[in-house]
Amino acid sequence: MKSVIYATGLAVISTALIFGIRQKLIDQKFYFQTVPSLPFIGSWRFFNKRLDFLRECTKIYGPFFRFNIMGYQVFNLSGPEARQFFFAGAGDRHEVNMSEGVAIFVATPRKANVKVNDSIKKTLLIRRLTYLLSNQRIERHLLNWSKDINEQMSQWDNIIDPFKNIYDLVFLITSRTIFANELANDKSIRTKFSDLFSDLERSTSFVSNLIPYLPSSNRKLRNDAVTGMYMILNDVISARTAAKAEGLSCPDDSLQYLIDSGDSVSEIMAFITGGLFAGVITTGIQVPWAIIHLSKNRKWIPLILAELESAVKAHTNGDIDKTKPLDLSVLTMDDWEKQLPTLTACVIETNRLITADGVSMRRVMTPGIVFKGFEFPVGSFLIYQMGDTHNNDELYENPKLYNPLNFLNKLDTPVTDSRKPFDYIGFGAGRHPCTGMRMAKLELRMVTASFLNRFPEFELVGGVIPEIDINDLNKIGVPSAP
Repeated sequence: MKSVIYATGLAVISTALIFGIRQKLIDQKFYFQTVPSLPFIGSWRFFNKRLDFLRECTKIYGPFFRFNIMGYQVFNLSGPEARQFFFAGAGDRHEVNMSEGVAIFVATPRKANVKVNDSIKKTLLIRRLTYLLSNQRIERHLLNWSKDINEQMSQWDNIIDPFKNIYDLVFLITSRTIFANELANDKSIRTKFSDLFSDLERSTSFVSNLIPYLPSSNRKLRNDAVTGMYMILNDVISARTAAKAEGLSCPDDSLQYLIDSGDSVSEIMAFITGGLFAGVITTGIQVPWAIIHLSKNRKWIPLILAELESAVKAHTNGDIDKTKPLDLSVLTMDDWEKQLPTLTACVIETNRLITADGVSMRRVMTPGIVFKGFEFPVGSFLIYQMGDTHNNDELYENPKLYNPLNFLNKLDTPVTDSRKPFDYIGFGAGRHPCTGMRMAKLELRMVTASFLNRFPEFELVGGVIPEIDINDLNKIGVPSAP
């Protein structure tokens, strides 16, 4: 009798275990179906045909699927619930980290030895950036920004390549804000550093990520760029150290703040490189597109200029010289952020269109990150396709068309950047906003407004909006032949 009971109990327990394991597998398969891939390499099309690959997988497997890249698991999430989870419910920066997430694009990610301490160290860098981009510090840069913008634009020829001229301008004002006065004030040093930074940007490739120690032209380009940038930074720091030893004062800029905070040259290098990647590449691409879209939607230009004139008059007792461009240097940060709703709507709409072809990535740093009962492995990557929101016709009417009214209900009412929560995620959202969002928006407004103020009758050469290769990781948003 006891043997029957034992056998029955064993059968019940075995059945329960089998059912539980089977149900877990069913749940995992339901939520994250696996995309077939090549051994070791994985889904290599994620690198050379990224958006085509993700969109095809979405059609085949639905909103939730997983694939492998060089042995790393990558989980794709889509839909309103996933968007809420990705930006608000997945955890803070210690638990799901953006810096580690984008490492799969620009470097070889570390294997499973992800440490929370590393994330905390990165958070310290974010705190540095938060301080350097505080209202008080940015406000004091406004006059220099206006001076830089006016000086650079006054030197432009009648025909410009906005993806070169404006990129160089954004590099100047960004480096002035998060780097050093020496770089901003010395064109030869700035040009050399900018060229090395561009080399670093171009050195990223699928092969260099896959086999980082394989001798290649890209690896050499990357090493030479990093070495050159490091040497320039080290020379500037050494000169300041020598000056301080002689009792001379040093500039009160971002570099000096990092030095005084005890950061090493390597840590400062990582901070500056990350800041330039986040600021220059995005803003330097989005301003040209804002101008290109306005060239085809000119009704917005006089509205923007009228807003600028009204804002300037408030600081000049109504006196302006209409034979010259407006003096935008009189505008405060409050003016740029609150008194120019049409300008803001136009640059935010440009951001929506540009980011619709992008992806946002996070890396799971700790256990306990769970979605729909599924716990993501530590060291795995989470990916969210921005087009799931910004190309969503349930959120935007004709989402692929440029329409600033998406962010401006009426032309005489303030703009609402966020619309409803998570309907717009161009600068992050929820627990994961862009740390440099305020500076980025200010740059977008100031450079776009300054261009329109100085060149109100500009025209797009050929009159045709250039096409871009949305799969080119090295030139995201940049046309091959502008």
